[in-house]
Amino acid sequence: MFIDVGAFIGYYVRMVDRLRKNARVVAVEPDPVNLQVLRNKVADCRNTVRIVPRAVWSKDDEEVEFYIGKLTHLKLGLSMWSSILHNERAAHLSGFVVKMKTIRLDTLINLEGVEAVDLVKMDVEGAELPILCDPTLDLSKVKNMIVEVHYN
Repeated sequence: MFIDVGAFIGYYVRMVDRLRKNARVVAVEPDPVNLQVLRNKVADCRNTVRIVPRAVWSKDDEEVEFYIGKLTHLKLGLSMWSSILHNERAAHLSGFVVKMKTIRLDTLINLEGVEAVDLVKMDVEGAELPILCDPTLDLSKVKNMIVEVHYN
């Protein structure tokens, strides 16, 4: 199983689809514009891709403000900078805010009903510390994890 937290438009989801036959894939993407592109991009994947339109966070089922980034990616009208955090990403934000439900990473894993997750990729634009430093977070089912870290 592969879980892509901050799946953007599905680059890594599609890569796993090409490289691993019969892979279970979960793509988490809270940005509504990117989410629509993600749905279109993974529609022809041979593996089943479950899309979760939530923000991974340290608490479940909170309704939070999700700050939409400037639409800059390759002039496609997409944002790579959207974040649950405002202060750390303010220079890259568009000023648009949407309400978004949250989910904990371990809750997401447990909802899948698997014994192990082969890989979690996390790109959450500065929210990695609050997510991963939660002392109650259970990552015992995760074999490998790649995290893009933002230092500011």
